[in-house]
Amino acid sequence: MCIRDSAKRHQESIDQFGAAGRTDLVDKEESQLAVLKRYLPEELSDDEVSAMVAEVIAETGATSPKALGKMMPLLIPRHAGRADGKRLSDAAKSALTSS
Repeated sequence: MCIRDSAKRHQESIDQFGAAGRTDLVDKEESQLAVLKRYLPEELSDDEVSAMVAEVIAETGATSPKALGKMMPLLIPRHAGRADGKRLSDAAKSALTSS
């Protein structure tokens, strides 16, 4: 398992334990996640993700969420491990539905 996958699992656990009111387990998971984050590249900011999505929209001529299939193969390699694929997909959908 890679560090990013492990970090993602810890984040999911934090969300689930938080929803269940288990602050003791949330604290444990957050401390473990903090250690893992030291070994991961810095996450892209929302502005950086938006700019990247705008570039790919311009390149592909995408006009609707149906074009995500064309966009994602271009977006994923550009993030260089600094943004989650779901985050990129959500940003692309949002940009395409708001335009």
